[in-house]
Amino acid sequence: MAAALLATLAWGAQFPLGADALERLDPVWLTGIRYLIAGVLLLVILAAREGRSALAVDAATPRIAALGALGFGGFNLLVYVGMQDAGPQAASLLVASMPLVTAFVLWARTGSRPRRATWGAAVLALVGIVLVLTSGDVARLVSGGVTTSHGLVLIGVICWVTYTTAAAHYPTYSPLRYAAVSATAGALMVLMLAAALTAVGALASPTFTTLTGVAPQLAFLAVAAGALALLAWGSAVRRLGAAGAVLFINVVPLTTFALAAMRGTLPTPVQAGGVALVVAGVLAGSRTSARPTSAKQACGTPGPSLDRGRPTPSSINDDVSRQQQCTACP
Repeated sequence: MAAALLATLAWGAQFPLGADALERLDPVWLTGIRYLIAGVLLLVILAAREGRSALAVDAATPRIAALGALGFGGFNLLVYVGMQDAGPQAASLLVASMPLVTAFVLWARTGSRPRRATWGAAVLALVGIVLVLTSGDVARLVSGGVTTSHGLVLIGVICWVTYTTAAAHYPTYSPLRYAAVSATAGALMVLMLAAALTAVGALASPTFTTLTGVAPQLAFLAVAAGALALLAWGSAVRRLGAAGAVLFINVVPLTTFALAAMRGTLPTPVQAGGVALVVAGVLAGSRTSARPTSAKQACGTPGPSLDRGRPTPSSINDDVSRQQQCTACP
């Protein structure tokens, strides 16, 4: 339980600290540098745990690299850009709905229709999100209270869910190897994008003064909320099971709102009620989607159906359904 709590506390704290870093550093450079550091740390741990052979490039590496760009790059870029206008509290709340979003992404990808209770949980969470974003004035939905920035965050969530559920298609990769390779490759692609945009004058190259100014935030984002949080989450899933661990995702927005309150930004009573509805919706949706699984089959680790040669469509559907219960923030 401590591992799950540590991971989600770090992910909740990353939103206000990320907002601080964005005041000095562009989202593209911030994303690339953050995950290059995190990816290298994960590669070192991977080599220590699984041997240098785990670092070898194989036929799946290019596809996993592309998924890393979608997951780590797409998610963080869109969330950071959206958070500059939407604010860290709203962004964390949208990200906390990730387990419910996963149910509908899996429906689109596999045809596995969400259960009725999942629909109810999604509606409950959606009402809560609307209350937070509009402060109870629903008319603001059409008068500027909900902006494209919120939409960018939601698209980022879909990018991360797509990346996470795709892990089931690579049964020879352990969760650690999948995360290490994809994070590093994704970071390199984002850095190449940043360099290209800087070369044409669209971005400013970060100076030494800029980097030292955001060093504390960058260290937390890369190490605590990056590499260590991913490792802690994997440990939590092994100990608690995917269905048990995902319940801790509710800690993410609570941490973000608590830190904002400590800085003097208090939620209104309506917004506090909205947060409670989102937490209740995610909790209900997670319990509804929970299925008994062995530790070996949790969170992307291939089950028996994927251990025998090429995975079949039915085995992929079974395995991605397990991913629904362990999707978490990067």
